[in-house]
Amino acid sequence: MIINILNLPIVLQKAIYFVSTMLLYPVILALLLLTGYLIVEIGTFVYEYYMRFKQKRDLIEIRRARELSKGGRMDDALDLIENLIRSAFVLAFVSDLRKVPIDDVLKVEIEKLLHEYDITITKRLERTGLVARVGPMLGLMGTLIPMGPALAGLAQGDVELLANNMILAFGTTVLGLLVGGGSYVISTVRSRWYDRDMDDMKYICDMIYGDSDVSEKRK
Repeated sequence: MIINILNLPIVLQKAIYFVSTMLLYPVILALLLLTGYLIVEIGTFVYEYYMRFKQKRDLIEIRRARELSKGGRMDDALDLIENLIRSAFVLAFVSDLRKVPIDDVLKVEIEKLLHEYDITITKRLERTGLVARVGPMLGLMGTLIPMGPALAGLAQGDVELLANNMILAFGTTVLGLLVGGGSYVISTVRSRWYDRDMDDMKYICDMIYGDSDVSEKRK
């Protein structure tokens, strides 16, 4: 019994070593998947940037849409707005506005629609925000896990084992930082874009439904 108790630290050490070693390949796989995700997000980000800024914003023209809506030509007003906007979220919002009854529009309906888009935008930002945090964590795990075998190789004089594990450790560090840094930049820039999108949605509602009960929502 005493011998078993004395061997307990060794058993626990071996258990921790076994568990941490088993985590190495899942961590590497997760980093590779996140790297692929980042590449896709970069492509989407570049396309989104192009679509947003290929045409100069001219929200003053929405005043014309206001006159059309006051004249009962709501579809023409929304068509004009769609020609002025290049943001995917704002375009989808304008499309959903077409479904709101023109003759009996309520403030709560517009507020509900705005809230739904706010939630959708938040979810979109959460994805890259989460990757920006998880990426460096996985990179750190991928750095520390191979250190055990590397130190064991050093103690045994196995330089090849030491070198292979150190290469793997530094490689996962680079991937983790790349994924985290890239996702952080994308998330930060998109946050500014989407804040402006929400402001544009509210501005459109105020201009189109300014004479209705909806105009009270921002008071």
